[in-house]
Amino acid sequence: MTDLSSRNRSLYLPKIDGTGKIDLREFEFLNDEPAFELLRKIIQGKKQFPLIPEVDPRMGETNQLSKKLARLAFRDQLVQEETGSKSLFFCLAFCRR
Repeated sequence: MTDLSSRNRSLYLPKIDGTGKIDLREFEFLNDEPAFELLRKIIQGKKQFPLIPEVDPRMGETNQLSKKLARLAFRDQLVQEETGSKSLFFCLAFCRR
């Protein structure tokens, strides 16, 4: 058994702030498919698929998501270099709007 509480110092669980998460609904119809199709690809275990189309400076929504993805990738790389752990994961949260 493993102690999963905050007292266990071998576990590194950084707090997720606004830059540490991206809502899948933000990718809705950017590649002409609903966000649910992206979820289906993730569940099927596909390793690579496009999240956003090629960045066009005139598309503000795509540029914002590209920046968020770049920050997320940078933080993941930083954590891997510092701790050696891979802490990037996909989390399902069902909420009402």
